[in-house]
Amino acid sequence: MQSKWTKDGSEVVLDTEHGTKRFSESSLRFALDAARAHPDDYATPEAQAKHVAELEEGLAVLMGVSGREHPNVVKTPTHTQLVSDQAVLHQMWVNGGGFVSMLAKAGYRADASNLARLKAGFPELWSQYAALAAKAAAIGGAGA
Repeated sequence: MQSKWTKDGSEVVLDTEHGTKRFSESSLRFALDAARAHPDDYATPEAQAKHVAELEEGLAVLMGVSGREHPNVVKTPTHTQLVSDQAVLHQMWVNGGGFVSMLAKAGYRADASNLARLKAGFPELWSQYAALAAKAAAIGGAGA
């Protein structure tokens, strides 16, 4: 059974093979923030990305937009940037060497101000992996 989100008033309901869960907007945003902030809770970066995408789809249903039409479901500039940052961090984690992958790990755990410091401290690396993330998004690959 594939996961399915439905809107029920001011909440969304997630039906899965493991049962049903109800989320308010605040609890869904909290779960999404937690999923983004704790990569070590997942077996692989891909598992984290899948969980984040599932929660973003729920937020899209709650907000009344299609996740396929609107992958950055929250329309604030900050959130749009965070989604892009996640794709760059994913490319750093997957394609970087030991040092770059540890920078990605730090980036996954960083709050917004510390992530900005990381980006400012390593602009050439950030640009390199941003280009990889853009390429992956263009071909629909991992980290898109």
